[in-house]
Amino acid sequence: MAVAAGRASRVDIGRTAVEAALGTPGVIEVSAGAGERMHATAGEGERVPGVVVLAEDEERLLVGLHLVTSLEPLPALSERVRDSVLRAAAERGFDGRIGRIDVVIEDIVLDGPEAS
Repeated sequence: MAVAAGRASRVDIGRTAVEAALGTPGVIEVSAGAGERMHATAGEGERVPGVVVLAEDEERLLVGLHLVTSLEPLPALSERVRDSVLRAAAERGFDGRIGRIDVVIEDIVLDGPEAS
């Protein structure tokens, strides 16, 4: 269901970004951080871990994703994540609200079934 561009909340955008990132091959999970370094967006009675959505300017929002990934070329993976987020936002009708997308690799899984 599309959300009107002007009505897309930080939570809507954060949820969309996390879903898109998790659908990107090489991304294993989001990282909510720990202790004083929590990474989440909250509002509307909901908390979306692993993503921080902040005002970039009066119209656009900065999206910061905190991810755990497999071992692979990280610049290419980060670009695939950005593309996935923008594609998902466009499908929901609020790609114009997204400004910069920062991809922070918090951890890399070196072995195990997730890394294959």
